[in-house]
Amino acid sequence: MLTEKVINRTCKSLKEKCAWHHVLNTNYSTPYFKTLQHGFNKRDDYTPKTSQHIKVETKVYDIGWDKSIFKTDIYRRLVQTDPRRKHERERKLLLKKSRRKSQIVIDRQISTSAFYRLLQDPSNIHEYKYERKPTTVTFQDKLNTLKEKSFGADILSYDDRS
Repeated sequence: MLTEKVINRTCKSLKEKCAWHHVLNTNYSTPYFKTLQHGFNKRDDYTPKTSQHIKVETKVYDIGWDKSIFKTDIYRRLVQTDPRRKHERERKLLLKKSRRKSQIVIDRQISTSAFYRLLQDPSNIHEYKYERKPTTVTFQDKLNTLKEKSFGADILSYDDRS
């Protein structure tokens, strides 16, 4: 149990150190310092991100390359590289894509030759699809109050397609 805690702390500090090095090498290496660029004027209008960058640069001049200065950028990098967050983002994209696909129902009354043409060239699916339309059902719950729930789909007629 104690070794597990030590290993977890070591892994966490190693991830923080890797994130710190990444932040230093990408965003805060001296070629990217805006205050060192020719013609820099602090009174110019900047975006909030640029002003934050200039604040950090000023702290680097005053304090040095201390890890505490880059705490927000390190945390942002740790969140971006977190495998659980990546997995969640990919899951949401897949769910969104599958929802979009499930809104399409292929017309079952097309001819066999049209069906085979559709299989050969799926880009023509807009000619053979129906859009789903959700239905609303009214029911009573345990307290005998009327509730409405939307689920299922009605296939639109040929005239309603757009």
